[in-house]
Amino acid sequence: AAAIVRIPQIAEDPIWQPVYSSGPAVFYAFALWLVQLDPEIQQTAADRLHVRKATGEDLNALNALRDELKALPTSAAPSQIATVLRRYETRVLLAARILDISPEINEWLERYVREWQSVKTAVTGDDLRAIGLPSGPAYGRILDTLLAARLDGIVTSGVE
Repeated sequence: AAAIVRIPQIAEDPIWQPVYSSGPAVFYAFALWLVQLDPEIQQTAADRLHVRKATGEDLNALNALRDELKALPTSAAPSQIATVLRRYETRVLLAARILDISPEINEWLERYVREWQSVKTAVTGDDLRAIGLPSGPAYGRILDTLLAARLDGIVTSGVE
């Protein structure tokens, strides 16, 4: 019940308002009600209520996200947190924020939406190709390492 009361407060927050207004608001109340139940009961309720496939997927994602966030150490680096959060739709992130899992997790979610999700590296795959690096899985590893360094403050400018 406490989570339902937080919906209007968080929905008006400038950080979350665009996410909240981009889809059906009823999803958040529904997700917050259902996520409190055991996963089997959630699935049974979703099946009986004939929820849309996308809604069911987002409910499953919310459960997974909650578990992943709780498993992170309190000393998690921004890159570790961003690696987890970037795999989820923003409405799932908003639902997790409304859940109010913990003050620390709330801060991670807020910082991700406010700052970390927009951090980019100065180097792109095109740059790697231009210096003669052959295309392949190394591109992803290099770019992920550069992004992590940027998020964690190890690299602060494009020159570095």
